[in-house]
Amino acid sequence: MGMEDQIVAMSLSPGGLAKLRQLAPGWKIGLLSSVALGDITRLEMDFYAVNGRFATRSFVRNVHRHGSQVLVWTVNDPVQMAAMKGKGVDGIITDLPGLAVNVLAQRAELEPHERFMLQFAALLGGRIGSEQ
Repeated sequence: MGMEDQIVAMSLSPGGLAKLRQLAPGWKIGLLSSVALGDITRLEMDFYAVNGRFATRSFVRNVHRHGSQVLVWTVNDPVQMAAMKGKGVDGIITDLPGLAVNVLAQRAELEPHERFMLQFAALLGGRIGSEQ
C-alpha cells in the first residue's frame, strides 16, 4: 500500500524489537517500559514509551542525545501533562486527547514563572480533577 514509512512498532521485548529491526529496517521501533531502563546506549530504539514516573529531565536529555524520542503513558491529569511537556518529552499517551491538546495550548501561553509553578505543583503531587 506504500505506507511503510508510516509503520511504528512498539514492544516490551528489546530482543523482539532487535529482530524486527533486522526484518524491517525502515520501520520506527520503540520500547515500552514500566521499569527503569538503565543504560539506553545499549539499545537502538527510535523511541521509548515509559511510565511518566521515569521521565526525569536527565532521562529525557539522555534519550535525546542518542537521537531517540520519549513518550510517556498514561497521563490523564492536566498538571502532569503540563509537567511532562516541561521535562521535554516528545509525546504524551493519554485517554483524554482533547484535554491534552487544550492543556498544552494553554501551557504554551503561560509566562516562564507560571510554567515553573506548574512544574512545582507536579513535584508536590498536584492533581486537578479525579482522573488518573
